[in-house]
Amino acid sequence: MEMGIYPSEPLSFFKRVNDKKLISERFVEHTKLTLDNIKRIAKIEGKVIFARIKNFLKKFNINIAYDTLELLLKLEALLHDVGKVASFYQSQYNEVIRGRLESISFRGHELCGAYVLYEVLKSLDMPIQLMRLGVLAILQHHHAMRTIRELLIRDIPDMLERGLRDWSPYEGHFYQLEIFFANMLEENHIDGIVAREILDKLNRSVTTTINQVKGLISEVDIEAPLLPLLTTPLVMADRVSAKIIRKGGKTILDREIVRAYFTI
Repeated sequence: MEMGIYPSEPLSFFKRVNDKKLISERFVEHTKLTLDNIKRIAKIEGKVIFARIKNFLKKFNINIAYDTLELLLKLEALLHDVGKVASFYQSQYNEVIRGRLESISFRGHELCGAYVLYEVLKSLDMPIQLMRLGVLAILQHHHAMRTIRELLIRDIPDMLERGLRDWSPYEGHFYQLEIFFANMLEENHIDGIVAREILDKLNRSVTTTINQVKGLISEVDIEAPLLPLLTTPLVMADRVSAKIIRKGGKTILDREIVRAYFTI
């Protein structure tokens, strides 16, 4: 990585352990691994999840194919951390390098991922019930660290006060991100959306995303009991990715997740 104001490519984790050791995680590496992980989970749990969601949607005379569930899980994983590429977050890299910050703080990034997912699903004509569940899944993928209320009432206002205005990436990262998203969309057979459209949605103001997401989740009611079906796979896939790349210590829960879903 270059020793400039921004890293040479977007990071999803960057922390100073001591004067000599820094731990970093590349956004593209973490996102790709999370996407691979959620596909492995879906191979085991997908039919059970699909059966429950399909049965629920019958109440609205909506019939979906299994491919729709697969698409939603893939997009959750692909977009869950997209807010982290914002130049507001990446510019903290220089402060960590100089020892002024211990780590890059990505507080509030879930809001961006939730908003972008909603916009993408809307363009794909996904049923609104699934859109709401997908949005909530991304909003809650760090639920152990902060609730949605804390995100909207505490974290986002704090970020606005510190200068967060939109989710636009640093211009030096734009082309890398466009290539990455284009490759992921093609490799995972995700049609109907192009990489540039994803990046264009990052230009939205934070207040716009707040209002859109608040309005969406305020309507969640009858489908709320199904939320764990779409949140849990994302949480597990994300957690395992972070543990693998950052080489952190594994808890009993981490070991059980790996044993159940990631051992051949």
